Formats: sequence, structure tokens, C-alpha cells
Amino acid sequence: MPKILDLQLKTSSLVLRLIVGLITAAVSFILLYYIPANLSSLMYSFGIRDEIIINLVRSLVNPVLPTIGLAVAVLELVSAIMRGSKTYGPITLVLGLLLTSYVYLLFQQGAIVIPLSASIYPGISGALVIQLTNLMLLFILPFILMALKGITLTYYSMRSSK
Repeated sequence: MPKILDLQLKTSSLVLRLIVGLITAAVSFILLYYIPANLSSLMYSFGIRDEIIINLVRSLVNPVLPTIGLAVAVLELVSAIMRGSKTYGPITLVLGLLLTSYVYLLFQQGAIVIPLSASIYPGISGALVIQLTNLMLLFILPFILMALKGITLTYYSMRSSK
């Protein structure tokens, strides 16, 4: 039986954890890294060729999102393998904090600002502000609870090792 850090696993259990981890990491990679990183080229390949719309959508995607998405995908894989070990608590804590920051940046701190250029609307300049603070908080809440779960797991694993 392979032993990873403080976790003793049967080979079949390790293989199952690897499969589940790879599937969740692949889904996270596609949704949280690949799509935000390649959004403008994906729009172009789906037939949206209007530069104004592509630039508008590109301006709505924070450049840090793909990096956080990549870190989330890696931690999803590690989390699936390390479940039940003493390192699972800190991994869950970091994963919850990363997902909280991802949603916070995705909603652009609760207010999405869309600049109105004179080329789209002649004679009008300014910005359209969409307040999504309550919706953002609703989406952040599960990830805050996940971070709290990580703190609790870390506390109890440190307490039991004494």
C-alpha cells in the first residue's frame, strides 16, 4: 500500500482518487483557466467578429483570473488525493480563499462597469454600471464556508497530533 505523507492508501483507492482528481482538475482547468484566458479567440471561432464586442468582453475579464483558475485546478487534483490526511485542511483553506478571490474578481468587486464609447452611441459618453454586490456575496458564501472548513480541519488535525 502506497503511503503519501501521513495517508496510507490501497492502490485501488489511490487510482480512484487520481481519476476523480484528474476529472475535477480538468473541468476546473477548462472553466476557470482556458475559457477566461482564450475568451476573445473563442468568440472569434464561434463567429463573433465584431471588434467592439470582443474588446468589451476582453475588458470585463480580469487578467488575474486565468492564473487563479490554474492554481485552483492544481489544488483540486491535490485535494482529491490528499483527502483524509493532515494536509487536507490547509489545502481546503487555500482552495476556498482562491475560489473566493476568483468570484470577487469575476464580479469586478461587485460593480461591473461597461464604458460607453462615442463610436457605439454617438453623442453619449460615460459608463454603464451594473451593481451585482448581493449576487457576488451569494456566490462567494460557499467558498468562505469552504475556507472555514479548512480552518476547522487544520485545527482538529493539529489538536489530535499532540
